[in-house]
Amino acid sequence: MTSGAAASELLIEVYSSCAVGSVISCTNANTAIQTAQTETLVLTGLAFPAVYFVRLVNTFGNRLPHYV
Repeated sequence: MTSGAAASELLIEVYSSCAVGSVISCTNANTAIQTAQTETLVLTGLAFPAVYFVRLVNTFGNRLPHYV
């Protein structure tokens, strides 16, 4: 995921369901506030035809996450 926003601090999370504790993987490797930022998450072992939920968040500004 790449953001071109004025200020961003991106986070990617992948869930197997909407239930608490169902996080499969997440990444927040690039923690610098930037105008253009890229986060990459590579997933392996996913099953077909399972459904996965992806959450993309801009956590800039020490506020509650802003979903993008």
